Amino acid sequence: MKIGDLVTWKHSLYAGSVGIVVQFSESYTSGEDTGHSEICVQWLNEDASQRSHSWYARSGLKVISENR
Repeated sequence: MKIGDLVTWKHSLYAGSVGIVVQFSESYTSGEDTGHSEICVQWLNEDASQRSHSWYARSGLKVISENR
């Protein structure tokens, strides 16, 4: 997972939400899933006033399009 990747939730309850990876915490290690909130995602909603970002664990996210 890298900055610019499009992601969605692995959990089906939140299916349809799409976001873009915008930042990693300084403690993030790309090879290990520590279960901590290490990835900052900017969620893309239809209403620009409701766009939000927050920190998540890698284990809860799935890459749907890679920025390469």
